[in-house]
Amino acid sequence: MELGKPWINLGEYRRTRLMEARYEAEIAIRMLGEGLSRNATGKAFQAWKSFLAAISTGMINELSKVYRRKVRVRGLKERINEALYVVAFMPMTRVFEVSKVLAALSPMIPYLTLASLELHRYQYNGPDREGYSACLGVMMTLGSSYASS
Repeated sequence: MELGKPWINLGEYRRTRLMEARYEAEIAIRMLGEGLSRNATGKAFQAWKSFLAAISTGMINELSKVYRRKVRVRGLKERINEALYVVAFMPMTRVFEVSKVLAALSPMIPYLTLASLELHRYQYNGPDREGYSACLGVMMTLGSSYASS
């Protein structure tokens, strides 16, 4: 399945990103069950990033107030709204900013985003004394929440 672009069809893009988020979360849960915690955290982070991109489509007007420029995208002749670019690619440098805008939907979104960024850090840096158990606790909580839904 190819990921559509939000500047072409916002609804299709949202559906595809939600499916991607679900698949990534399912893979993360399986990997965690097999003891592959670092790989599982990467998949959990990817699932959250996809979910953020999906729900961002409903807040494009609010995001356009934060991301006001027109940006160039390879393969397009005209520039697009920067908010659409951010939703399409959800760059790591913008994830938390976007989550603060999405806090209007749920005040937990920025906190969950911070947790996902910690998971991403753990994926690359491995366990440390301060964060290892907290990171696995986040994974277990998110995994059990997902499994019960």
